[in-house]
Amino acid sequence: MYFIIELQTNTDGTAGNIVKTANELNEALSTYYGVLQFAATSSVYIHSAVVFNEEGRLIAQESFRHVPAPEPPEPSTEEATENVEP
Repeated sequence: MYFIIELQTNTDGTAGNIVKTANELNEALSTYYGVLQFAATSSVYIHSAVVFNEEGRLIAQESFRHVPAPEPPEPSTEEATENVEP
């Protein structure tokens, strides 16, 4: 038996996980790489996946850290009044 764990951590530190199982290594790795395919392009701050067997032997692990999009700058008072039409 193999266990595939997907971990998602937001910028505020809250985390969630999804645990899946597989009977064969090729099935476990297929699931693992499917998770990584999504994790590579997700908007989750830290998106990881791990595969290990029932004896606790680590088979594979990978993690993606995505930089959060910057907040748009607040317009200054001067800029806001310059573009206002009478």
